[in-house]
Amino acid sequence: MTRLKLFLIFLLQLGVLITPVWAIELVVWKAHDNVPEMILPKLDHESPEQAVRRYLKFLKENPDMIKLMNRDRLKVDALPIQSVKVFDVKSVEKSFDPTFLFIANHFDDLKPNDDRIANFFPVMKKKGVHSFLLPVSADGGLSSHDAQDYRRLVADTFDVLFGMGGDDVHPETYRQRITFAHIQDLNITRDQSEIFLIQEYMERQKGVYYGICRGSQICAVARGEQLVQDLKDEQGVTKPHKSAIHEVDLKKSDDNLIRAFVGDKDQINIQSYHHQAVKPREGMHLDVVASADEGRNFVVEGYQFKNGLGLAFQFHPELLPEDKDNLAIMQGMVDYAAYVKKQKLLNQNCTGLIKGFIKGR
Repeated sequence: MTRLKLFLIFLLQLGVLITPVWAIELVVWKAHDNVPEMILPKLDHESPEQAVRRYLKFLKENPDMIKLMNRDRLKVDALPIQSVKVFDVKSVEKSFDPTFLFIANHFDDLKPNDDRIANFFPVMKKKGVHSFLLPVSADGGLSSHDAQDYRRLVADTFDVLFGMGGDDVHPETYRQRITFAHIQDLNITRDQSEIFLIQEYMERQKGVYYGICRGSQICAVARGEQLVQDLKDEQGVTKPHKSAIHEVDLKKSDDNLIRAFVGDKDQINIQSYHHQAVKPREGMHLDVVASADEGRNFVVEGYQFKNGLGLAFQFHPELLPEDKDNLAIMQGMVDYAAYVKKQKLLNQNCTGLIKGFIKGR
């Protein structure tokens, strides 16, 4: 055992790493053999089984959830309680490997052998990551006070909050009227649930946020940024990128995480699947580190948080697992999360995370 691991164990034994006591607990719910373990909040008076049933009741009664489940052709009865137990929050602290919480935004994500989940979970498991799935609108059925406690507990527990690709974000969340967003995919209940959680996660600054495609867009919205609802080509015609492979430019700087992951390259090939993007502007709260010129548009292809606790991509590195650079990005996300976790354990007020990580590579 390394000296670092012995020192961290010593800190734990001294009680330096203290987990706050919440009125809310988390439970681990398994619905099917071939679905990841899912995380839900549990109230004081509830058993783990009652917590899952409260969530399922919410799905049956909320109009937005009914609409989304009908679109994804999933019925509540198809979500059984195969097993459920209280989640051991302290187990995350005791692990030297990072624990990821992926945010589901489709009910397809809760189905057995889902392709979207298969793109992430097996890869992450190989790299030593403990991965869990957060069901759509997991705070459903909670009071505003309990929902806030739940978000704080999630933010204090998980080393990474991960927003996956998916549907358009409702324009109402970024103060626009609907123009080109796909109306059939919009869901304000789901979007607000994710935005509130991302905002709390960023506010508490305990872990790293990663986002891909929609996960990038909704995080930008949570930061107060705007989205381009529909990308156009030179003739002003909609230009969605459906499984398009193209180059993106990587910003030349000494603190660009993507460049650090792929070996200080100026360009890489990526795969896109989107028709919307983060709207660039002067004075953004985010550092743009990857971009592409597409038709009339300068597209933000990657950004990171100024405090080093977030990185998001418009493109899909998980869809090109055989490509050296995209694989390096997936590995880099794990390595960086592990580095941040170590730094947070050693120094709760650590600064210069990105430069420290790059220097140590």
